Amino acid sequence: MLTPAARSHRLVIYGIILFCAILIGLLETTQNYLRAELQSRAFSWWTGLGDALPSWIVLALLVPAVVAVSGRARLDRGGRAAIIVHLVAALLFALTHETVMALYASWRWSDMARFDLYLGKMITGYLALDFVVYWGIVGGCYALDYATELRRREVAASRMKASLSEARLQALRAQLNPHFLFNTLNAISVLAMKGDSTRVTHTLTLLSDLLRLTIDGLPQEVPLSQEIELTDRYLEIQRVRFPDRLIVDRDIPPDVRDALVPSLILQPIVENAVLHGVARQVEGGRIMLRARRQGERLELQVCDSGPGFEQESRREGIGLSNTRARLEQLYGDRHRVICENRSNGACVALVLPYRESQVLKEAAWAG
Repeated sequence: MLTPAARSHRLVIYGIILFCAILIGLLETTQNYLRAELQSRAFSWWTGLGDALPSWIVLALLVPAVVAVSGRARLDRGGRAAIIVHLVAALLFALTHETVMALYASWRWSDMARFDLYLGKMITGYLALDFVVYWGIVGGCYALDYATELRRREVAASRMKASLSEARLQALRAQLNPHFLFNTLNAISVLAMKGDSTRVTHTLTLLSDLLRLTIDGLPQEVPLSQEIELTDRYLEIQRVRFPDRLIVDRDIPPDVRDALVPSLILQPIVENAVLHGVARQVEGGRIMLRARRQGERLELQVCDSGPGFEQESRREGIGLSNTRARLEQLYGDRHRVICENRSNGACVALVLPYRESQVLKEAAWAG
């Protein structure tokens, strides 16, 4: 079903085609007139226009029917059946054009009794040409479709790139957040005063790695194992702040660790779980990271033991809104984001198409 905008766009294109048909008819008439002048033959420009223009107009009026057939019987997907449909459609296209022109000639010359003669002349003179015109229209349809699809993919790629950049910026903002840095540096200073140089060095390394990865950039999709590793860096820093209050459990089976997921997709969700599910509770809390494959789907879960989502609040935070937008750009309607309260806290589930990196597959096969 075409949208009003698409329908309007298509009508504009058909209008341009009709205009071009009229222009070609005028050019053909002018060409015949000039040829007659050079050969010193008598030629009526208006009579020549009556001979040439109607044929092109009829062809232009048949274009929507050819476009409809091209859309329903796709040669790039329909196989032999589509070829047969187009051969029949090409024959009908040619016969329709020639029948209309034979009727026009019979009416124009007031000689309906000779319709059969006119039709025979049209078929023998223009059948092959009409076949060429039909396939030219079909080729034009596919060329326009491919150009439109290429443009759509370029726009989608640009949006995904922008979405990834926004995710990096958000992650960087989270890591450069004054509270985050202050609390992290404060925890490091406490460790330094205790003389725990090993943990100081480790925490500074984690912080620098987290910032470096965010600033240097990541590909649009990464293996789940790499995404978990990045998330673990963030959680280790938070564990320095909450040494006895943050417990992290993982349920990541080996068979899903090579699955491709959007980079930086878990970090903002885990950050929300820490801020709203752990930091607000005096006794701390627990965060669970789960992943499982369900046929052609991969489900990722980030659950916490906090108070859960506030039922009266319907607004999503920037992190979750950006997550939804990125997944929409990457997977369209092939994903789901589920936020729900459970008996022991809140849970965010991401359901994505299951795919693995070809490079990882080849490495595993070679090994």
